[in-house]
Amino acid sequence: MDLTRRQLIRGGASTAAIALIGPAGRADAMLGLLYDWLNSRPVEHPRPGEDILAFAARVLPEITPNESFYVQSVGYPAAGLSPADWRIDVSGDVRSPLRLSISDLAQMPQTEAWATLTCIGNPVGGGQVGNALWRGVPLRALL
Repeated sequence: MDLTRRQLIRGGASTAAIALIGPAGRADAMLGLLYDWLNSRPVEHPRPGEDILAFAARVLPEITPNESFYVQSVGYPAAGLSPADWRIDVSGDVRSPLRLSISDLAQMPQTEAWATLTCIGNPVGGGQVGNALWRGVPLRALL
């Protein structure tokens, strides 16, 4: 059987359309579940004077409050080191080596991103996981 280019394209387009129906249907179902879950939650409002991140951590279980974050304290804090004395050296295969203090970093342009951190030693289902809005200098700016 000889297959023309037109038949090949038509068959490929049909196959692609059928393949996309499945994921689109699943995505629609997931959006429906998310919508139902959001609408099942009670309406919450910030308390007077409450910071927006504290409010979000209080009403959204997906956000870990600062006091609930896991802490790994191996070698931290360094004995006798104050924040004023702290420095970070950026050296090696970088454009220009740097030695920065906390105040130097605080004066640089910052970015924010939601991120989930988990301890490498956390067992499956363990509690050493935290999700929060992190702010700092992008590593790219230092390298």
